[in-house]
Amino acid sequence: MQHLNETGAAAALRQRFADDGQILGICLGMQLALEASEEDGGVEGIGLLSGLVTRLDTERVPRLGWAIVEPWGDAYYFAHSFSAHSSDVVATSEGITAAVQNGSFLGVQFHPEKSAQAGLDFLERCLSLA
Repeated sequence: MQHLNETGAAAALRQRFADDGQILGICLGMQLALEASEEDGGVEGIGLLSGLVTRLDTERVPRLGWAIVEPWGDAYYFAHSFSAHSSDVVATSEGITAAVQNGSFLGVQFHPEKSAQAGLDFLERCLSLA
């Protein structure tokens, strides 16, 4: 976040969001869009969405591998140790936030670029909106 603030990227993202410009946040990009994170001792996020990012409380951390995203029904590749908690959750995977959306911002915890055809299809749908 320090780098995003110092370079003006955080302000630019806030302005794009305010202007209703499409934004896709992938993995950490989704997490940084929330208000705050417990990662790295606690940091303030960009604040595009309400919510907090906390360390996963699951049997396996980091959470690595393929998992189904509901209600979408497709499997995507995940690699993360933290999870978003927000009122803007639109999809989950194994009870963990997989996607959040508010206005023009869509954030996903999975990695579409590592998710074979399902990931390519997802990115194509996102790019068609831009």
